[in-house]
Amino acid sequence: MMLDPISDAGQTLADQAYDAIVLAVLTRGIELGSPLIMDQLAASLNISRTPVRDALQRLEHEGLVEQRGRRGFVVRSISDDDVRQLYQAREAIEGYAARWVAVNAEDEFFERLETIVQNAQDALDGSVLQSYRSNRIIHRTIVEAVGNSYLTANFDSLWGASIAAVAYGHLFLREVEMQNQDIVGDHKDLIASLRSGDARKAGETMEAHVQDGLASNLR
Repeated sequence: MMLDPISDAGQTLADQAYDAIVLAVLTRGIELGSPLIMDQLAASLNISRTPVRDALQRLEHEGLVEQRGRRGFVVRSISDDDVRQLYQAREAIEGYAARWVAVNAEDEFFERLETIVQNAQDALDGSVLQSYRSNRIIHRTIVEAVGNSYLTANFDSLWGASIAAVAYGHLFLREVEMQNQDIVGDHKDLIASLRSGDARKAGETMEAHVQDGLASNLR
């Protein structure tokens, strides 16, 4: 496997190694089920083994990679059924968070959320990684609003595993979709439902939004 060498970009080496591996999986530069050998990754990235190990341990915690043997890792393989179960779990967590937000969140939260959505749109550069990040931060902001650390931790785990689901479904291989993604428009109805104060409506809208992602990954 070949990855582009990384350089200081205001991130730690471990964070840059993490991003490089995620990008390679999303674009199928590293295939699902592939072994991840620390020495090879470190050589490709032109860094030591330590930040690569830290990145792999983070990815293991998030569910994208799993250990094989004492020192080896592989990218988690995934099936249609795995993808469906992952999105069912996302519906449960994010649907609950949407219902909570609709009833409990203040105007200040919605103003911050709308700013985050616009900033995510402005940050898009047509790259796979930025598209993934932009969508994740919006959904995480909604879950974080509940103030339940267990809920947020499960969200993080599901979104880590969803990298494999995205790669499995080739969603981010369509370059035109990435360059023309309308994050503001895609989340307009969701934010309106959250602002409505109607818990049922907010939950159903979020669940439908998540189901759209499932449909994209299985098509």
